[in-house]
Amino acid sequence: MIQKFPPSHGDGEPFWHATNSIDYITLVSGEVVFVTQSGETTLRAGDVLVDRGIVHAWRNDSDADAVATIVIVPAQPVGEGRTV
Repeated sequence: MIQKFPPSHGDGEPFWHATNSIDYITLVSGEVVFVTQSGETTLRAGDVLVDRGIVHAWRNDSDADAVATIVIVPAQPVGEGRTV
């Protein structure tokens, strides 16, 4: 799937969630912040992130769209949190 994060995505109250999947995210363009309960990681074009279903949120602090490809593989839940 292709996901677009428009500018100001995630401003205000973060959409904290977890998934019952392992997600392979590759940032194609732009910049986006992966926010967890223990910190933040900024992803830039070409970066790859593997999300094991932990509680997280996304934020785009830039003035441009960020575009990512995401491969979702079903998995057992990891930890606590609202799943989507």
